Amino acid sequence: MSKIRLGLVFVSLSLASCVASRPEVAPPEFLRPVGLTVWVEPKVGAFEAPTASVAEEGRQVDLELALHLVEPQVLETLGSQRGVRVFSATACPEKEVERWLGELHAQGELQALKSDDTLLQLAGGRSGFVQHVKHVAYIRAFEMQQAADSAIADPQIDVVDEGVSLRASGARSADGSATDVDLELSVALLDRPLRERNVNLLSGVGVPVTVQAPTGWTWTLHTAEPLAPGEALLVTGCVDKVRGPAFVAVLRTSPPKSPHAVARASR
Repeated sequence: MSKIRLGLVFVSLSLASCVASRPEVAPPEFLRPVGLTVWVEPKVGAFEAPTASVAEEGRQVDLELALHLVEPQVLETLGSQRGVRVFSATACPEKEVERWLGELHAQGELQALKSDDTLLQLAGGRSGFVQHVKHVAYIRAFEMQQAADSAIADPQIDVVDEGVSLRASGARSADGSATDVDLELSVALLDRPLRERNVNLLSGVGVPVTVQAPTGWTWTLHTAEPLAPGEALLVTGCVDKVRGPAFVAVLRTSPPKSPHAVARASR
């Protein structure tokens, strides 16, 4: 019996040492909470590109907008400082956000996304948007053409979007001491499996066809906040821990680095 106990103790210590070898990433320092307005609607559709805008002359600033996907447990580490919520927004020191994201990346906690899709430079007071979206095709209807001795039914395909869409803009405050930023984020999640119905196109004859009517939910949040030099707006959220997406959005003042990104933002 003593040998068995010693063996169990040895194994448990080995497992503990393996877990301890991966240091926990400390959350960024928070300066203040930022208010959010959130709408939840039972609808899904296609994400539309928001209307572009430019700040008025004399108030134009350069911004950097970034979107990252993370594992849901990463956001749980933030809960000790600001409570566990579906969505949360805080003002943080830029260096703290850079440190936190850098350490998460080093440990493989940030899901790989193309930088052109998730990092956007907004020059000269332009607004811009980034998206991480999955396009889901479905059979919306059938168009039937019937002749005297035949009938042809063509499926009508449509697309619905699932994922995260993020829009941002900014302008220098009236006294020039801060940057007034404005951010709107939408998260769409489809119900699975897609809702279906079998219908007969011809009364009493032929094989039924299947049409689909996707359902789901869309969360839309909006926030606006003045950022002092050296501050960043950090917005996080996760609407479903199993299906995701869990995301981290960062908006900060920054000079444009990539001509390609500037051009993309201005379209």
